[in-house]
Amino acid sequence: HCRGFLAQARWLVEQEVSISGDASGWPISFPHPDVHGNGSWLSATAQGGALSVLLRAHQLTREEIFLEIVRRAVHTFERDILDGGVGAPVGEDGVFFEEAAIYPAAHVLSGFIFALIGLYDYKLLAGNAQIEKLIDRSIRTLHNLIDGFDVGFWTYTDLLHRRLASDSELTLQIDLLEALADYSGCDHCSTIAVRWKGYQKRSGSRLRYL
Repeated sequence: HCRGFLAQARWLVEQEVSISGDASGWPISFPHPDVHGNGSWLSATAQGGALSVLLRAHQLTREEIFLEIVRRAVHTFERDILDGGVGAPVGEDGVFFEEAAIYPAAHVLSGFIFALIGLYDYKLLAGNAQIEKLIDRSIRTLHNLIDGFDVGFWTYTDLLHRRLASDSELTLQIDLLEALADYSGCDHCSTIAVRWKGYQKRSGSRLRYL
């Protein structure tokens, strides 16, 4: 299992793409509902997942290359989408990490939390005051926007198209909120997760969803 994991971590090293200046990442190609045809964009989900993988590879091997790439990739979280980053400004000081780093920003909840968990992994291993401030900004943004995902009987996947989450997507949102609560100690995240679990258990909520 360890060999397989490290093989994929080294694949990420080989696939690193310079974005601009000292930032790098892994652009991915996928269809976007607001753009004609396919395109290649950064994804905060992919960036956050890569951070988590490479940080663990560094812990296992102590090879500096993994940490060097993490330090470059984390810069995409500090930049606006228009500047080669994955962040979309929200309000005066908020930031939302976008599953597809393109405008109009969709604000996909699960993609945002995956990205945030990657930043927490970076904070725990590397320690960085600037990233800690960025995490604080993003958590405040989540608290301000989270009620917008709540329909009252189910949830939306995003705030742009407001598509109802599938049952599996709602389960993922709940799992991610619980994981985020473990990382951050956030009681608000735990409370929301409990409420959304209740939606899944109530037959009336499921009937309204259907």
